Order: sequence, then structure tokens, then C-alpha cells
Amino acid sequence: MSAFMLSDYALSKLARAALAVAPDLFAGYNDGHKSMTIYGSPTPAEWLATDLFLLNGLAMRARYGEVHDAAEFRYEESRGGHDTDVRLYKSIRCFLYQCSEGDVPEKPLFKLMEQFSADVAGDIIWALPSWDELPWGE
Repeated sequence: MSAFMLSDYALSKLARAALAVAPDLFAGYNDGHKSMTIYGSPTPAEWLATDLFLLNGLAMRARYGEVHDAAEFRYEESRGGHDTDVRLYKSIRCFLYQCSEGDVPEKPLFKLMEQFSADVAGDIIWALPSWDELPWGE
């Protein structure tokens, strides 16, 4: 398996989508950052995107010995969002695949992103016409 660092743009876009699509799932995520004060007062999306970057970096360290510091990450404002749930799902799965090295899959944020992935997959299936056409309980 090979792994790579996702772009700052991809991680920023993924963080914004997570907070917009699943606010209840991510509701308590940024609580740990509320007591931290740094210049520029980062938004919840900036905190999450930075943490996604660091998680991706931990996987790169486990795989290749590369070290990635949060100072390398630059949050990027939107140039558009995920136009479909399928595109969002693929972005989440790409992130999870790239982070599947070392003990990263045991980290709480990885597990949260796995739950987000499952929720988006459910949304995709429930939106299919065949979902409503098939009998319940067969």
C-alpha cells in the first residue's frame, strides 16, 4: 500500500463538509481547542482541517518516516464544495485510506471520520429509488 499527503485544499474542503453535513457528529470535536488561544482565532473548520493534516502526517511518518508539522498546513477557503454525496464519500474514503498506517486507525479522529463515512454511505443508499421500492423486513 502506498500513502500520500492530501492537499491543503482537499483537507480544508473535507473539514468544511464534515461540519456542514454532520454537525451533530462533530458537535463536540472542537471543544478541546476552545481553551487554546492563537493568533487569528481559527474557525472550527480550520481546527478540524489542521487535525486532519496532522493525522495524515502521522500515517506518513509510520509508512515512510516523513515528518509533517502543523506549520506546513495552510487552510484554504472554498472554491466550491462536494457537489454530490458520492464525491464526498470518495473524498472521505481517500482520506481514510491514506491514513491507514501505523496506529493511526486507532486514533479518535480516524474513528470519527469512519463514522462520518458510514453516515454518508447510508445517505447515498437511502437516496436510491430502489430503497423505497423494496419491501421492508424481507
